[in-house]
Amino acid sequence: IIWCQNPGTTNRGWGAVTAAEGLSLGRSPTLLSRRGGELWVGYASDSAFLNVFDGQKWSSISLRDVGIAENCGGLVETRDGAVWLAGRYSVGVYRKGRWTRYEKPAVPIPLARNFIFESSDGAIWIGGPNTEIVRLDYETPRWRMYHGLNFQWESPGGAEWILSSEGRVVL
Repeated sequence: IIWCQNPGTTNRGWGAVTAAEGLSLGRSPTLLSRRGGELWVGYASDSAFLNVFDGQKWSSISLRDVGIAENCGGLVETRDGAVWLAGRYSVGVYRKGRWTRYEKPAVPIPLARNFIFESSDGAIWIGGPNTEIVRLDYETPRWRMYHGLNFQWESPGGAEWILSSEGRVVL
């Protein structure tokens, strides 16, 4: 169940959206409000689908059918309009109407239930709890891996805050 304001009805209040409205369910949802107005919902576990609300109705995309790993939770839309889905051992990207899957060993995706973050310089950070983090200099073939570090946050000024496995704070 997702609670949202005006879930495609004339009701301007809050309401529940369930499988009856076409929502494929899972656990640990991530919601992404896209710049074009669509709402995307992905799940970190117990789901093989991505849900899309176009403002009127819900539809479900089978992740298996488009070649993306199931249980992709963290959704991020980068400045070029691509949508990144974080999964365990892999990352899926929807760009210009096409799906791409990145996974080990071809690319250094951390072995965790990952997060994805776009920093102010356009780089993509991929990481997970108690594992390495990866910086992708987006739109280039360069991937950089940082062992023993766990990305936490980027300040409004662009400073990147990272925790080390020894408990140190790295700026």
